[in-house]
Amino acid sequence: CEAVGLLADGGAVTGARILPRGGAEEHHDADLVVDATGRGNRGPTWLAELGYQPPVEDRVDPRTVYVSRDYRRIPGETDWSAFISSPSPAAPYGGVAISAEGDRWMVTLLGIGPDQAPPTDPEGYLAFAGRLPAPELHALLSRAEPLGPPKRMRLPTSVRRRYEHLTRLPEGFLAVADAMCSFNPAYGQGMTVAAVEAMVLRDCLRQGRRDLPRRFFAGAAKVVDVPWDMAVGADLRHPTIVGPRSRRTRFLNGYVTRLHAAAARHPVVGRRFLSVANLMTPPPGLFAPGIVARVLWSGRRGTPQVARPEPMTRVAEPAARVEELAAR
Repeated sequence: CEAVGLLADGGAVTGARILPRGGAEEHHDADLVVDATGRGNRGPTWLAELGYQPPVEDRVDPRTVYVSRDYRRIPGETDWSAFISSPSPAAPYGGVAISAEGDRWMVTLLGIGPDQAPPTDPEGYLAFAGRLPAPELHALLSRAEPLGPPKRMRLPTSVRRRYEHLTRLPEGFLAVADAMCSFNPAYGQGMTVAAVEAMVLRDCLRQGRRDLPRRFFAGAAKVVDVPWDMAVGADLRHPTIVGPRSRRTRFLNGYVTRLHAAAARHPVVGRRFLSVANLMTPPPGLFAPGIVARVLWSGRRGTPQVARPEPMTRVAEPAARVEELAAR
């Protein structure tokens, strides 16, 4: 079925218009309609059809191209289970390899900005991996058996719909997850944010149905603020990405650049950054005294050489972390 519009009565949405494949349009009544239709949603258009102002949209195009390929994995051939080489303004390309079920390596090479897209031919793909500053991925691909051709994907534009700024909203209608804010998927934030938004909705419903959209969108906006600023700020580190660069964004990007340098010398800094980036620790954790001291000290000593990676260790992520993020 395809959702094709909303039903309304006065100042409330009362259901949805649904078109079954090969059938006639149907009308379904509902106490609450939740737009969870993802990046391609038409929620703002549906609201406009009912006479409501669509939300203002914030947009940032990451101009990033992924090319992914699966390889056969031989258990025990490496002492690591994942590899990440992140792009930077000086080297706007990177690579990721993750061990997966079925004895596979899921490999993705990426480039940011014009003329940085990884090639899709096998020889060019391997040569692109050789550009990475750490040699492990290129060495792996040189000997691993491919399980299919390289496949290309251009990352879509990040969009945040500011429903919380609307002064007039119908009762009985909400938007969640990518329908409200679709992130650059490179940072792996979307499903976590969607889960926390669901808990915000749960808590709002416990307080009753009165003025639900306004309360929900206000609470969800607080959840979205941190990962949106992190993802958009990271994209705007690259000069080829178009978007507003506030003084706060420039400060944070400058600090994170120095923090990455410090992480090459101090594993505690690297672990803290990953914990914040994966929404397990609030952003102020990057400014704890011990972290700031290492960042400043490493900056005085100049840019470090990239350390050889140590064998990876697994870090448990308790489910309670999601509850903690919702509480914050």
